[in-house]
Amino acid sequence: MYIGIFLIICASVFMYRVAQHEKRLGWLWGSVTALIILLLSQVILSTYLPSLVGVILAYMLMMAANIYRPVNKGPI
Repeated sequence: MYIGIFLIICASVFMYRVAQHEKRLGWLWGSVTALIILLLSQVILSTYLPSLVGVILAYMLMMAANIYRPVNKGPI
């Protein structure tokens, strides 16, 4: 149980750092990642897989947001 909570925190902090590096709002993408992982943990009954899939999905969403709104127009 505690390893799942630790993985959610680590994945959220990782996406926060990635978003900050790409000039995006880190708190937004960190919380989006946490929500995706929490939703996936209700569907996928595993400890590690929801965190991995959640980070990949959040990164794909952030890339889609980068295509939709370039960096010079402001943070998303």
